[in-house]
Amino acid sequence: MGSADTKRLTLRDREWTCPACHVHHIRDHNAAQNILTKGQQWLQSSKHLAAIYG
Repeated sequence: MGSADTKRLTLRDREWTCPACHVHHIRDHNAAQNILTKGQQWLQSSKHLAAIYG
């Protein structure tokens, strides 16, 4: 993974295919997955669970 010798993406570029590994990426889908993962990590944190459930 890397960005050497690739064009710079803008916010208008919603989908793209990696020139190195040829995997097709959908920006909105990837963002949703990242948000879900962070939320799950936050909920699993004992510090935050104690704040929520007392």
